[in-house]
Amino acid sequence: MALIQAQKDNGVLIIDSFDTIRTNINSYFSKARIILIIMLFCSIFSPMLWIFFFVVLFAMFNNTIWKKYFKNKTLFFHYLEEFSCTFADGGTGVFSKFGYEIDYQTQWKAHYHRLKGLALPESSQVDKNEVKKLADSLAKEANKVKKSQAYRETGIGKDLATRHLIFIGTTGAGKTESLLTWFSDILDKRNAGGIVMVDGKADSKIHAKLSSILAEKGRVTSQNTVNFLKQDKFSTSNTYNPVLSMSPYKGVSFISGLLGGGGEGNADYFKNRGIAMLTIPLSALRIRNEYFKEPFSLSLLQNSTSALNISIIYCLFYGFVREENDRLKDLIETSPKAKALWLEARDKTTAVNQDVQYYEKILNYVTQYKPSAKQAVEDIIGFDFKLFNMAYNMVFKLARAYMTEIFAQWGEMSNGIAEALYVYAKEVKKREFSIKSKDFISFEDIRSFFDDIQSESVFEQVVNKSKFTTKKVEDVKNALGFNEQAKNTIFKLPETAIQQHSYSQQQFTALFQTFDRFPHIFGSPFPDVYMKDIIKNNKVLYVMLPVLELGAEMSKLLGKMIISDMQESGSVTLGGENLNITPTQDTIYKDKITPKPLSMFVADEYGYYRVEEGIMTSILAQFRSLNFCAILSLQETAGLGKDEEQEKALGNTAKFILKSYDTKIKEFVDKQISEVEFIEQDKYMGSSGEIHNSETESIKIEKKKPIDSTILSDLNYGCGLLISNSKPKIIQSYYFGGKEVEPYISSMSKYVA
Repeated sequence: MALIQAQKDNGVLIIDSFDTIRTNINSYFSKARIILIIMLFCSIFSPMLWIFFFVVLFAMFNNTIWKKYFKNKTLFFHYLEEFSCTFADGGTGVFSKFGYEIDYQTQWKAHYHRLKGLALPESSQVDKNEVKKLADSLAKEANKVKKSQAYRETGIGKDLATRHLIFIGTTGAGKTESLLTWFSDILDKRNAGGIVMVDGKADSKIHAKLSSILAEKGRVTSQNTVNFLKQDKFSTSNTYNPVLSMSPYKGVSFISGLLGGGGEGNADYFKNRGIAMLTIPLSALRIRNEYFKEPFSLSLLQNSTSALNISIIYCLFYGFVREENDRLKDLIETSPKAKALWLEARDKTTAVNQDVQYYEKILNYVTQYKPSAKQAVEDIIGFDFKLFNMAYNMVFKLARAYMTEIFAQWGEMSNGIAEALYVYAKEVKKREFSIKSKDFISFEDIRSFFDDIQSESVFEQVVNKSKFTTKKVEDVKNALGFNEQAKNTIFKLPETAIQQHSYSQQQFTALFQTFDRFPHIFGSPFPDVYMKDIIKNNKVLYVMLPVLELGAEMSKLLGKMIISDMQESGSVTLGGENLNITPTQDTIYKDKITPKPLSMFVADEYGYYRVEEGIMTSILAQFRSLNFCAILSLQETAGLGKDEEQEKALGNTAKFILKSYDTKIKEFVDKQISEVEFIEQDKYMGSSGEIHNSETESIKIEKKKPIDSTILSDLNYGCGLLISNSKPKIIQSYYFGGKEVEPYISSMSKYVA
């Protein structure tokens, strides 16, 4: 049978197969070679004969080649499409030749029987000789295609790649192996892209093969590994802290987003309170890390959520805000510009905390009334306004409000102790809280000072240096536990307050338990892996996420953490952190962060750690701007979510469907394959390429699907159906079969259990 490409008048155009075309061309060149030899002799002895044979050669070319394959534009463009290595629908060029096409009508049956005979056994005891035989067979076929049948090679272009793909296939269908050829092309020097892969099988062999590709491409040092396998199995990993590269605002949003959707009534109330509680230590640690270069790790964050540590955090930031407030007061008295600023701020705003009214009013003036004055305020007060704002609103103010909401006296006790510590630090220890001080007070210092003032003799020094009223002194002494009769102290809150605070902490129990389980990853205050760095510098990140070992909940949490970090890092290129810069500055910034080469994000076994639809929809949209190709690899359509989510995902992406028993996939494939007209020729029909009358008895026309969807269950290792906007194609992906090398861990803090 031959496929009818077009109808013309009352006839049909017969399309030759490539083998027929190749036979015709070889025949032409054989005859042309003889004629050229004759013409060589004729050019010496008989110019007239030379002209005669030239005309014969031209006529033969015209009838054998030109009329059949070039003259008719319909046929010409069909052959051009069929025999070009591209699958980029309107794309800008092929970036990866990842396999070769198997023609269903002429090649599929033979290819299927060959693969079936070499199929891996169903038992768990895999015959290594069979695996080698399969690899050798596929490699031999691949070499044949590359050397003499390059027209069968199938590639993918950047336009199609950045519209993203979905790989679907059962276990052992070859989804991951099929990707290795893509990895090789992505990492090649002509592209030099990056890869982020979340491996839901945590397959150390695939990891080792990727490492061998990196070694071959000279890119070993760009590799990073986050390994969630048990330490006794494979304990080498880079360290990772996704929050460290984010602003406090985004860090809180990121962590709270890992909790999933909110509930109703009390559940939603306690979740929101938990987020408010976590904002305090997270913001405090991030501020101290960014501006004071103090360590920050997720383990430290967990330890900072206790009630006592919330109080100590408040005390440190009280000292910081109070010191800046006193400095502002002095500046207003000596600087005309500062005084003019203060008078305007004083008249337009109100202060809740009289101890820090100068600080609070100037801050409120800029944020609420005159944002354009931010730069002028920074110039006058000599202070980073971002730090000025975050220290007050995200720690000092929020901590006081949170403690007061839980238990009013907790807020009062913490404030009294903070005042005492301020006096002790400034008047007794002669230390400063300011970032400008070479010997600023750190978290460790404030904890040490807190221990000091619990001594009665030291506390007396504080009282002597202060202007505390008698009542203030008694209140602070009671808060510190000097009075054994005191009902409540900073160390002994009432049961109801402890319970309310515990509810806040419990919102993050699963998250912190996860951090505890992987101290070799989350425990470092100076992590190796920064997602923005991975994206910007086209590096490789391999995440080993053994979903069967970790369980459903932990797999989802860790998978969501990685994907959300990609989303958050991706938003940077869209201007999310640069709202106050000029368009030109924004363009320059995006140009610096956005990777020029095409890079790839792979979520292998994605169905086990699927994120909410909104997150994935957002990240897929961002990835096109990031010049990333996203591939979601899963075993069945259910891994994409509910029916509506499945339809949306399948409708908006290209698909590579390997061996599958999923009935929904079969139904989907049936819809994608349109019926076309075929022509059946009797043996006495004239030479192919001629235009025949459709009523001729030697021609039979019928409509049928060019590919039968029932082959999905027959597909084997690495062979699949590629579906995009153009017609579906059966593709045998190249079998990588590469050597394995030990992964390189580019880290100063390499951890080995």
